[in-house]
Formats: sequence, structure tokens, C-alpha cells
Amino acid sequence: AILIGALMMWGLQPGPTLVQQQPMLMCDFATISLLATVLSFMVSLVRAQTVAKAILQLPTHILYSSIILFCFVGTYALGNSFFDVGIMLACGVLGFVLKMKSYPLGPIVVGLILGGIMESNFKRALLVSDGSFFIFLKTPISFILLAVSALSVIFQGRMIRRMP
Repeated sequence: AILIGALMMWGLQPGPTLVQQQPMLMCDFATISLLATVLSFMVSLVRAQTVAKAILQLPTHILYSSIILFCFVGTYALGNSFFDVGIMLACGVLGFVLKMKSYPLGPIVVGLILGGIMESNFKRALLVSDGSFFIFLKTPISFILLAVSALSVIFQGRMIRRMP
């Protein structure tokens, strides 16, 4: 999801056509990813334990203050807007409330990142089919994916109803 966001920031359209349009860029991504993974692993073996101990020995008020400061500075630096900082605070409060209510935050973050891409492709599919939803049932793979999605939602709903 982060890579897709980065590609979109650089004006590239992620998807299968990216490999056809920019094959050298994709080779560079693969090479850099492999190199970064190997280097990160080597550095992790050497420094992870000492860094973790040093961070955990910090007083919590300094650690939390530093994290909050970096969040404010990073958010403001991205758009030079206090409105963005307000949005960050609102999302932070919402995330805190959802965490207190035991909602999983991972799917929400993935949904926020991938939602725009899905919406634009959904609109594109409806334009191609002149507004007909049956385009999603024409190929077997799309029908199977929709059926599996529907079954997982139904199964999850039944599991939630069984919980005390």
C-alpha cells in the first residue's frame, strides 16, 4: 500500500500496465528492495537489541512526547497547513476511540489507502459497461472473488452474533 501511494505521488499509475510501460523501473524496484532487505537484516542482527534497550529505557513521557512531536512536524511539513495537523489530531482521536472499543485498525488504514484506487477503477468499470453491474459477473474470476467476499462477510456476521 505504501509503494502504491509512492508511485501515485510520482505520477505513475500502479497496476499491471506499469510493468509493461516501465520495465526498467520495476527491475530497479526489485533490485533496491532485495538490497534493502539484505542490508536491513544485517543491521538488525547487529543493532536491534541495543537500540530496543535504549528506547525502552527512556522515560515514557519523553518517548511519547517525541513521537507526538514527530507526528506534528511531519504532518505540517507535508502540506504546510495547520488544517492537516487538525485532520491528524482528529484521526488520532478516532483511532484511540476505535482501539478502546477493540476495533481492528489495520483494515481501516488499508481501506483509506486503497479506497481511492478502488473507487476510480469501479467508476471506470461502470463507464465501460454503460452503468451495468453485471460486468462484475462476466468473468469467472470476478464472480468467484465476489462470492468469496460475500461469504466472508456473512461468515463474519454469524461469528459476531455467536459471541457473548
